[in-house]
Amino acid sequence: MSRWTLGVVLVIGCGLLLAFLSPRGEVEEDAPAPDPVYICRDTGKLVSMPFEPAPAVHPDTGKRTLYLALYCDACKKWQAVPPPDVYRGNPFSYPCPVHHRPMIATGPMENKPQETSR
Repeated sequence: MSRWTLGVVLVIGCGLLLAFLSPRGEVEEDAPAPDPVYICRDTGKLVSMPFEPAPAVHPDTGKRTLYLALYCDACKKWQAVPPPDVYRGNPFSYPCPVHHRPMIATGPMENKPQETSR
């Protein structure tokens, strides 16, 4: 057997040995994704609830006034995502209408009225 072949066999053998002897931790289940945040067109208040196509039904009023919202870290506020007939892309990839930067689905839930963008 050549030195090169012997080296390859040793490297593979050591790798398998390490993989076999490495400690195995408990497999953690993925945490459920948090409910998306919606912003009310009429009041500007934030509501977190299971996903529903926009405009979603407001649980308190029964009216379709909720639009999916994403948080802009630059603006420090939630921005409404246009409905699918206006924005045809992935709603969670909608850029901030002010800064044109990606927004995120998590942020502070200060439930106070704010200006919404449509």
